[in-house]
Amino acid sequence: MKILLEYLQTAKRLSVKDDLSSEELDAIIGEEFGISADEIKLQIYDQEFQAFCDLESFSEVKHLSRIKLINLESSTIISELVETCASSPQTSETENLGLRTRSWNNDFELSFSSFDLITSEELKAAEEEFVVTGKLHKPSYRLKSQINDVLSNELTKYGLYPTRTMYHDITKTLIASFPSLKEPIGDGLSAWKIALQYRVQEIRRKIKNAETSINSGKRSKTCPKAPTGNSCIKKARRGEINYSPNIPDGETLQTLEDHKMILIKECSKREPNPDILSQKMDKTYYLRRVDIVSSRLKLAEFKEKWSMLFSPMQLRKEVIRILGIDIYPKILMNVANANLVSYIEKTLKITVTEEGVLESLPPLFKEKCSYFIKKDANTFSKCMKNVDENGVLSPHAVLVQEEDSSWSIMGENVLLLSNLDFVTGVISLLCIYFVCDLQYCKYGLKSMTFLQQALAEIPSANKIPNSVLKVLNEISR
Repeated sequence: MKILLEYLQTAKRLSVKDDLSSEELDAIIGEEFGISADEIKLQIYDQEFQAFCDLESFSEVKHLSRIKLINLESSTIISELVETCASSPQTSETENLGLRTRSWNNDFELSFSSFDLITSEELKAAEEEFVVTGKLHKPSYRLKSQINDVLSNELTKYGLYPTRTMYHDITKTLIASFPSLKEPIGDGLSAWKIALQYRVQEIRRKIKNAETSINSGKRSKTCPKAPTGNSCIKKARRGEINYSPNIPDGETLQTLEDHKMILIKECSKREPNPDILSQKMDKTYYLRRVDIVSSRLKLAEFKEKWSMLFSPMQLRKEVIRILGIDIYPKILMNVANANLVSYIEKTLKITVTEEGVLESLPPLFKEKCSYFIKKDANTFSKCMKNVDENGVLSPHAVLVQEEDSSWSIMGENVLLLSNLDFVTGVISLLCIYFVCDLQYCKYGLKSMTFLQQALAEIPSANKIPNSVLKVLNEISR
């Protein structure tokens, strides 16, 4: 019979005898992959559940079975990563620092109790008439104003620059809760969206904080040579809920600098105290966002100033501060999506492992020079030619394979991280794009957008390429 053995990013088809024993399989694994049975555990693909399950008996191995080899050391490291971030007091710390802790997930609910007595009575009468006659209600000024107040207050909990998706989701919730308020033309949401956008814009004008002040100082009568008001707007575009935070309560610029000096001193030790490190990184988050969002430091300057940030674990925690979610477990779970794996195998006519899904994204979207550069003659020479002659990839962070087959992250001709495995490298690369507020390179735009939208489940205010939308629709069926 034939079986498929998968290990990391390698998949091998093997012909074995029907009554294969555990000792014989261990010998085959050692010969093909150079690892011993003590270092791994075996999982077999279950067609019914469409997922890998632990192999409990060798009688389960049949013709065309897919067997996955899990490195116990790697899985332990991943588990420790998950447990470390899960057990860290991230929520309480961010609450104390005045940071938002929840990302938009469209769990908002509306009821009659959301409004005052007079407004709720008008709504109840409108809903009763709609049930009987199907007549849409023309809301009074008071009702419109209260609805806009309630919806805008909910949206601004997640940021002062809501995305199109957020406006669509919350107005859709409004119409689902009160069908009589649907507009008679179009999708029934457009007028509510426009009114809500004006209300949020009005809120922004009244609020003076770090999130709005970074866009102040635009062109006016007193500053005619300043940029126009709608140019170079600095705002969250990829689901960031703490894009430009305020100075934490009880802190000043001087006390934050003192925290930073303690952090630098702690990092200079041979074994830094992880609790102190985590606490001071939380405290100095405001300073890093000023360097990135307001000062727009180059990567070389930013890394020199915040060298302790450039490790997979610290980048992961920084993304939690920015987004309010942990993208590591989401990506590790979504690369195993059976629909995605099946679609890639069908489209590219290859067999891929779960880890190999990440490597298959550039060919899936027909990108020759994407977010990673392999050390093979064709891809590497072509991409490096683009870097040297056209300056295409050098300003952008990319994953580069080293001579020893490990991976490093380069950006603006600066080494940011090194000695990474491919999966950790890809996730760390995405983290760097968020932490340093970088734009995706146009040559890897489709792959990075898909990685963000489908695998990390991070919404975007930017336009999604049609080819990415097509794949998203296919795997969601």
